Amino acid sequence: MRVNPAYQGRLLSATILLMWAGLFHSRALLSIGLVAFIAASLFCVPFREMTDGLKRHVYLWTMSLLFLIPLLTGLWSQDLKEWATRLFDKSPLLLVPLCSASLDRISERELRRLLWICLAVAMASVLGTTLRYLTDRPGIDESYLRAKVMRVDMGNDHVRYGWVLAGVFAWLLQLLASDGLPDRRQRNAAAVCTALLAAFLHLLSSRTGLLGMYLSTFIVAAVHWRKPLAKAIALGFLAAPALAWQLLPTFRNRVRFGMWDFQNFSRGGYVEGLSDTPRYLSFQVGADLARSHPWLGTGFGDIKQAMWEGYAMNHAYLK
Repeated sequence: MRVNPAYQGRLLSATILLMWAGLFHSRALLSIGLVAFIAASLFCVPFREMTDGLKRHVYLWTMSLLFLIPLLTGLWSQDLKEWATRLFDKSPLLLVPLCSASLDRISERELRRLLWICLAVAMASVLGTTLRYLTDRPGIDESYLRAKVMRVDMGNDHVRYGWVLAGVFAWLLQLLASDGLPDRRQRNAAAVCTALLAAFLHLLSSRTGLLGMYLSTFIVAAVHWRKPLAKAIALGFLAAPALAWQLLPTFRNRVRFGMWDFQNFSRGGYVEGLSDTPRYLSFQVGADLARSHPWLGTGFGDIKQAMWEGYAMNHAYLK
């Protein structure tokens, strides 16, 4: 049974709006929206049409290929229960690209409207976070010298928060660089929001968000290098770190803390509760595992146990 074609676009748009509504404040609503989008796609679009759409877009089928990594490692994972759990967690890598073919059932005008709604939700969250920062600016600035980050939406998960904002930033930057906004008012609004997102990501100083922002800037500037706007974008972001250092105490303190933490660890020091050193040590344990299992790895079902054993053997002082 298929949904009436006249209502397919509206149904899919409603599921996307559910995801937007839960994106920053409710993981449950975000999950419900994602499940609803997948279910609606399966009802609206024949499976053959989905696979054809997947083949046409390189970024979609290459994303689906990532699902093969956890899938195939079940052949040599000893803990199959843990493997099945991790495989389920990775299922969106397969399902979301496959179901993205259903977006063809939504008109271009409606898709653009959905993206603007996403931008409005993101900017509202940025405004709220900035206001919270301004109410306790001295205390928050000082906390950045102790590996802390200002409180954000998404359950205070600044990593996911930074990635989402970097994704919105990349979309806006691509629209501007590719002349994808013929309407002058929309173009001006996109330019203002892009600048505000860039400033906020420096204020937040989440390294994942900054990495996403600078990486997308490099890619967009490289793809559209012949256009004057791309050159201006590249020059602007070459100067951005220096401006952030001068104007934003959170960015300046984040850099200072990172330099101190690296120097302290290099001298053999370790301070419990800081974030950078444990991350570096986790990379060391992962590198040791890669060297001991160079061809097939440990298998997705055994990663957690193998990492715990690596910590116990080489870094038992970690809590």
